[in-house]
Amino acid sequence: MGTMKKKKKKVRAAKKTLKRPQRLLRAKVWLAAYAEANPQYGDKQIVHAYTKKYKTGLAGAIVELKLLGIIISDTYKQAVTKTLAEQAEQRRLLKEAKLNGHLEGIDQDENFAYIVGYTSGGAPYGLTWDELDDEERELYSYKRLS
Repeated sequence: MGTMKKKKKKVRAAKKTLKRPQRLLRAKVWLAAYAEANPQYGDKQIVHAYTKKYKTGLAGAIVELKLLGIIISDTYKQAVTKTLAEQAEQRRLLKEAKLNGHLEGIDQDENFAYIVGYTSGGAPYGLTWDELDDEERELYSYKRLS
């Protein structure tokens, strides 16, 4: 019997994000179409759609949309800034706890790696598993198993 060669699998390269000048040029066209298709959408929806489309962070999307002439409310900017600062603080506390070996008192569940607190309605809030990088996820998974 003859031998068959193995088929080589095609490996797709990771999609690279565009540099800011290129993104801004393409975003002008995208924004016109987006605004026409979704006239009822506000700040939050435009910013989130931009981050998803161009793979930027929330803060970067707000800056770039401002450069494109989109007016974003100060309250939304402040809320995003506050949220990002809280997440950075949570990550800093996590790394500090990792260095000191104090992970025993951290609450977590299947959605949240680190539960900071609970709303008045009883819903937890904190760092989700999706927000962690691989090293942090491994740390919390270890705590989860023990």
